Amino acid sequence: MDFLDLSLPSVSPSLLAKKGGDLVKEAKLCEEAGISLLHFDYMRPPFVDGTGLSKEDFLAIHRKTSCLEDVHLMTDEVEEDGLFFLNAGADILTFHGTISDPGQLLNLYRFIRCRGKRAGIAISPDASISSITPFLDLVDLVLIMGVIPGACGKSSDPRGEEHLKEVFQLREERRKNHKSDFLISFDGGVNAQNGRHLREEGVDILVSGSFFFQGDREENRKALLS
Repeated sequence: MDFLDLSLPSVSPSLLAKKGGDLVKEAKLCEEAGISLLHFDYMRPPFVDGTGLSKEDFLAIHRKTSCLEDVHLMTDEVEEDGLFFLNAGADILTFHGTISDPGQLLNLYRFIRCRGKRAGIAISPDASISSITPFLDLVDLVLIMGVIPGACGKSSDPRGEEHLKEVFQLREERRKNHKSDFLISFDGGVNAQNGRHLREEGVDILVSGSFFFQGDREENRKALLS
Protein backbone atom coordinates (compact mmCIF):
# COMPACT_ATOMS: atom_id res chain seq x y z
CA MET A 1 0.00 0.00 0.00
CA ASP A 2 1.18 3.50 -0.79
CA PHE A 3 0.95 6.33 1.70
CA LEU A 4 -1.42 8.26 -0.54
CA ASP A 5 -3.78 5.27 -0.61
CA LEU A 6 -4.51 5.51 3.12
CA SER A 7 -8.16 5.59 4.10
CA LEU A 8 -8.79 9.06 5.52
CA PRO A 9 -9.16 10.25 8.17
CA SER A 10 -6.71 7.86 9.77
CA VAL A 11 -5.13 7.17 13.16
CA SER A 12 -1.37 6.68 13.49
CA PRO A 13 -0.27 5.33 16.90
CA SER A 14 2.93 6.86 18.25
CA LEU A 15 5.13 3.98 19.37
CA LEU A 16 7.12 6.39 21.55
CA ALA A 17 4.39 5.86 24.15
CA LYS A 18 5.51 2.23 24.46
CA LYS A 19 9.24 2.93 24.59
CA GLY A 20 11.02 0.27 26.61
CA GLY A 21 8.27 -2.28 26.00
CA ASP A 22 7.79 -5.02 23.43
CA LEU A 23 7.49 -2.85 20.34
CA VAL A 24 6.94 -5.77 17.98
CA LYS A 25 3.99 -6.95 20.06
CA GLU A 26 2.61 -3.42 20.22
CA ALA A 27 2.96 -2.94 16.46
CA LYS A 28 1.07 -6.17 15.83
CA LEU A 29 -1.68 -5.14 18.25
CA CYS A 30 -1.97 -1.86 16.34
CA GLU A 31 -2.43 -3.78 13.09
CA GLU A 32 -5.07 -6.00 14.68
CA ALA A 33 -6.91 -2.85 15.80
CA GLY A 34 -7.25 -1.69 12.19
CA ILE A 35 -4.19 0.58 12.00
CA SER A 36 -2.47 1.13 8.65
CA LEU A 37 0.22 3.66 9.60
CA LEU A 38 2.69 3.55 12.51
CA HIS A 39 4.41 6.69 13.82
CA PHE A 40 8.05 6.30 14.90
CA ASP A 41 9.87 9.13 16.72
CA TYR A 42 13.64 9.33 16.39
CA MET A 43 15.47 12.07 18.33
CA ARG A 44 19.08 13.19 18.31
CA PRO A 45 20.21 15.77 20.86
CA PRO A 46 20.90 18.66 20.86
CA PHE A 47 18.31 19.22 18.12
CA VAL A 48 15.61 18.18 20.57
CA ASP A 49 15.62 17.82 24.35
CA GLY A 50 14.51 14.23 24.69
CA THR A 51 15.25 10.61 23.91
CA GLY A 52 13.16 8.91 21.30
CA LEU A 53 13.12 5.43 19.86
CA SER A 54 16.38 4.07 18.48
CA LYS A 55 17.51 2.87 15.08
CA GLU A 56 17.65 -0.61 16.57
CA ASP A 57 14.01 -0.24 17.65
CA PHE A 58 13.05 0.53 14.07
CA LEU A 59 14.93 -2.46 12.70
CA ALA A 60 13.16 -4.65 15.27
CA ILE A 61 9.65 -3.66 14.15
CA HIS A 62 10.32 -3.15 10.44
CA ARG A 63 8.00 -5.26 8.30
CA LYS A 64 6.71 -7.21 11.28
CA THR A 65 3.30 -5.88 10.21
CA SER A 66 1.74 -4.71 6.96
CA CYS A 67 1.48 -1.16 8.36
CA LEU A 68 3.25 1.72 6.66
CA GLU A 69 6.04 3.22 8.75
CA ASP A 70 6.34 7.00 9.17
CA VAL A 71 9.63 8.01 10.80
CA HIS A 72 9.64 11.46 12.39
CA LEU A 73 13.28 12.53 12.55
CA MET A 74 14.13 15.20 15.09
CA THR A 75 17.76 15.58 14.10
CA ASP A 76 20.18 18.01 12.52
CA GLU A 77 22.17 15.13 11.01
CA VAL A 78 19.81 15.01 8.07
CA GLU A 79 21.90 13.04 5.61
CA GLU A 80 23.29 10.46 8.05
CA ASP A 81 20.03 9.70 9.83
CA GLY A 82 17.82 10.15 6.79
CA LEU A 83 19.81 7.73 4.66
CA PHE A 84 19.82 5.18 7.46
CA PHE A 85 16.04 5.08 7.71
CA LEU A 86 15.59 5.31 3.96
CA ASN A 87 17.88 2.34 3.40
CA ALA A 88 16.26 0.51 6.31
CA GLY A 89 12.95 0.67 4.46
CA ALA A 90 10.90 3.45 6.07
CA ASP A 91 7.91 4.43 3.95
CA ILE A 92 7.76 8.11 4.97
CA LEU A 93 10.57 10.28 6.34
CA THR A 94 9.52 13.46 8.12
CA PHE A 95 12.04 16.15 9.08
CA HIS A 96 11.93 19.64 10.60
CA GLY A 97 12.58 22.70 8.47
CA THR A 98 14.49 24.37 11.32
CA ILE A 99 17.61 22.32 10.63
CA SER A 100 20.91 24.16 10.15
CA ASP A 101 21.27 23.26 6.45
CA PRO A 102 17.92 23.50 4.61
CA GLY A 103 19.66 22.99 1.27
CA GLN A 104 20.82 19.56 2.38
CA LEU A 105 17.25 18.64 3.25
CA LEU A 106 15.97 19.78 -0.14
CA ASN A 107 18.50 17.51 -1.83
CA LEU A 108 17.58 14.61 0.43
CA TYR A 109 13.88 15.06 -0.33
CA ARG A 110 14.60 14.79 -4.04
CA PHE A 111 16.58 11.62 -3.43
CA ILE A 112 13.77 10.16 -1.28
CA ARG A 113 11.29 10.76 -4.06
CA CYS A 114 13.65 9.20 -6.63
CA ARG A 115 13.70 6.11 -4.43
CA GLY A 116 9.91 5.92 -4.59
CA LYS A 117 9.40 6.84 -0.94
CA ARG A 118 7.38 9.65 0.64
CA ALA A 119 8.60 12.74 2.49
CA GLY A 120 7.14 14.93 5.21
CA ILE A 121 7.95 18.23 6.89
CA ALA A 122 7.21 18.93 10.55
CA ILE A 123 6.61 22.16 12.42
CA SER A 124 6.96 22.59 16.19
CA PRO A 125 4.85 25.10 18.14
CA ASP A 126 7.87 27.36 18.60
CA ALA A 127 8.77 27.45 14.88
CA SER A 128 7.42 29.80 12.23
CA ILE A 129 5.41 28.76 9.18
CA SER A 130 8.25 30.09 7.03
CA SER A 131 10.36 27.14 8.23
CA ILE A 132 8.24 24.69 6.20
CA THR A 133 7.16 26.68 3.12
CA PRO A 134 10.38 26.09 1.09
CA PHE A 135 9.70 22.34 1.20
CA LEU A 136 6.02 22.14 0.29
CA ASP A 137 6.65 21.30 -3.37
CA LEU A 138 8.58 18.18 -2.33
CA VAL A 139 6.55 16.71 0.52
CA ASP A 140 3.45 14.56 0.80
CA LEU A 141 2.82 15.28 4.48
CA VAL A 142 2.91 18.22 6.87
CA LEU A 143 3.18 17.12 10.50
CA ILE A 144 1.97 19.75 12.95
CA MET A 145 3.23 19.36 16.49
CA GLY A 146 0.76 20.25 19.21
CA VAL A 147 3.54 19.96 21.80
CA ILE A 148 7.21 20.88 21.97
CA PRO A 149 9.00 17.72 20.75
CA GLY A 150 10.53 15.52 23.40
CA ALA A 151 9.15 13.01 25.86
CA CYS A 152 5.68 11.56 25.38
CA GLY A 153 2.82 13.06 27.38
CA LYS A 154 3.81 16.75 27.31
CA SER A 155 1.18 19.45 27.77
CA SER A 156 -0.51 20.81 24.66
CA ASP A 157 0.73 24.08 23.22
CA PRO A 158 -1.99 26.32 21.68
CA ARG A 159 0.43 27.47 18.98
CA GLY A 160 0.01 24.05 17.40
CA GLU A 161 -3.61 24.74 16.51
CA GLU A 162 -2.67 28.16 15.17
CA HIS A 163 -0.22 26.44 12.85
CA LEU A 164 -2.96 24.03 11.82
CA LYS A 165 -5.14 26.90 10.63
CA GLU A 166 -2.25 28.40 8.67
CA VAL A 167 -1.24 25.09 7.08
CA PHE A 168 -4.83 24.32 6.12
CA GLN A 169 -5.06 27.70 4.39
CA LEU A 170 -1.76 27.09 2.60
CA ARG A 171 -3.10 23.79 1.34
CA GLU A 172 -6.33 25.36 0.13
CA GLU A 173 -4.37 27.99 -1.78
CA ARG A 174 -2.14 25.35 -3.35
CA ARG A 175 -5.15 23.33 -4.44
CA LYS A 176 -6.74 26.36 -6.05
CA ASN A 177 -3.49 27.02 -7.93
CA HIS A 178 -3.12 23.35 -8.93
CA LYS A 179 0.12 22.95 -7.01
CA SER A 180 1.30 19.73 -5.37
CA ASP A 181 -0.93 18.55 -2.54
CA PHE A 182 -0.12 17.12 0.88
CA LEU A 183 -1.84 15.45 3.82
CA ILE A 184 -1.97 17.07 7.25
CA SER A 185 -0.99 15.16 10.38
CA PHE A 186 -1.28 16.36 13.98
CA ASP A 187 0.70 15.02 16.95
CA GLY A 188 0.41 16.08 20.57
CA GLY A 189 -2.39 15.62 23.08
CA VAL A 190 -4.67 13.89 20.55
CA ASN A 191 -7.56 12.09 22.23
CA ALA A 192 -11.26 11.26 21.87
CA GLN A 193 -12.25 14.72 23.12
CA ASN A 194 -10.40 16.74 20.48
CA GLY A 195 -10.24 14.24 17.61
CA ARG A 196 -13.40 15.49 15.89
CA HIS A 197 -12.36 19.13 16.24
CA LEU A 198 -8.94 18.44 14.70
CA ARG A 199 -10.51 16.59 11.78
CA GLU A 200 -12.93 19.46 11.20
CA GLU A 201 -9.92 21.79 11.09
CA GLY A 202 -8.39 19.76 8.26
CA VAL A 203 -6.32 17.03 9.92
CA ASP A 204 -6.12 13.83 7.86
CA ILE A 205 -3.98 11.76 10.23
CA LEU A 206 -4.32 11.82 14.01
CA VAL A 207 -1.11 10.77 15.76
CA SER A 208 -1.95 9.49 19.22
CA GLY A 209 0.28 7.92 21.85
CA SER A 210 -0.82 8.13 25.46
CA PHE A 211 -4.55 7.98 24.66
CA PHE A 212 -4.38 5.27 22.01
CA PHE A 213 -2.40 2.80 24.12
CA GLN A 214 -4.64 3.06 27.19
CA GLY A 215 -7.23 0.31 27.18
CA ASP A 216 -8.65 -1.33 24.07
CA ARG A 217 -6.77 -0.21 20.95
CA GLU A 218 -9.58 -0.83 18.48
CA GLU A 219 -12.10 1.05 20.62
CA ASN A 220 -9.67 3.94 20.99
CA ARG A 221 -9.13 4.07 17.24
CA LYS A 222 -12.86 4.24 16.70
CA ALA A 223 -13.23 6.89 19.40
CA LEU A 224 -10.63 9.10 17.70
CA LEU A 225 -12.56 8.91 14.44
CA SER A 226 -16.09 9.23 15.79
